[in-house]
Amino acid sequence: MIAADVEIDDHGGPALAKKQRNIMRKSAALVASLSLLALSNPRAAELPPQLGYSIALRNDHGVETQALSLPVGGDTRQLKLVGGVVEVTPPAKAGGISVIKLFADGKPGRLLHTARISRPDGQPVRVAYSLCGGQVGYQSPAPDKLDGCAAGAN
Repeated sequence: MIAADVEIDDHGGPALAKKQRNIMRKSAALVASLSLLALSNPRAAELPPQLGYSIALRNDHGVETQALSLPVGGDTRQLKLVGGVVEVTPPAKAGGISVIKLFADGKPGRLLHTARISRPDGQPVRVAYSLCGGQVGYQSPAPDKLDGCAAGAN
């Protein structure tokens, strides 16, 4: 009778099979431990929700639109558009308020408008600004199509 841990030959046999079982057990234990760690700290595995923004600026140069996605609680982001600069600050927490500021192009940029917008989770923020005839116009939600200053009023 041969014991389970007796080596038989150089090609493996019972000794190799036992080593493979031990490796499999250790691997399974490691995977289980990592899974428990992830479950015990769910925030480590989840990313903050992303909010979509579409910002349009209409002026004498035409219409420029930029889109971006920012995480809830993320940093303020600046968009340089022809004729102005827009700062987008996402809400600090889900369901909170996004702050969008329009500044005049140039140094230092003069603050022209501030919008505070609340959107249900998953809804994009769509904003349109007009800098036509020396006037600042604002629309939220932005229309699907914007014409240049010559084609439309504020």
